[in-house]
Amino acid sequence: PPREIDLTATNLRSVAIEGAEVLSLALPDGLEALVLQTSRDTRWTVRAAEQGADLALTLRPHDGEGLGTLRGLERVRSLSITDFDALDLAPIADAFDLHTLTLHGRHATLARSDALARLPRLKTLHCCRCLRVDAEHVPPLAAWPSLEELWVVEALDTECVALKSR
Repeated sequence: PPREIDLTATNLRSVAIEGAEVLSLALPDGLEALVLQTSRDTRWTVRAAEQGADLALTLRPHDGEGLGTLRGLERVRSLSITDFDALDLAPIADAFDLHTLTLHGRHATLARSDALARLPRLKTLHCCRCLRVDAEHVPPLAAWPSLEELWVVEALDTECVALKSR
């Protein structure tokens, strides 16, 4: 059975949780930031106001790769994924309608970057220390008519050249 943490009676503005394999989490209204450590086997069920629409969510894969399963935050608009070695972008594009996506890898590889085309409302895309980006499959900038800010930091020169051609 899942462990449950109910924070609804608190006035917390920020919560970080690490080390749980199965967790049911109830968040207080007004929560602004949630940090979850994940793994391939992590199964989060989260209850949040408006399915997390006003929440800045950060996922930190414990094993460098696995994001696990996350239910209940389908309306999150701001997602950061940090400390990863490899990341498949398709499940992220399928799960969220993001306005902000921040990817901060550990000299990481990004797979299925073509899935980013399924994020047409993306306003901000930050990509740091993602050395292998599958750049030839990154959607052209026209796929993001709302894009206002694009950062690519610490990428390989060949990836940057390929990205510029998009």
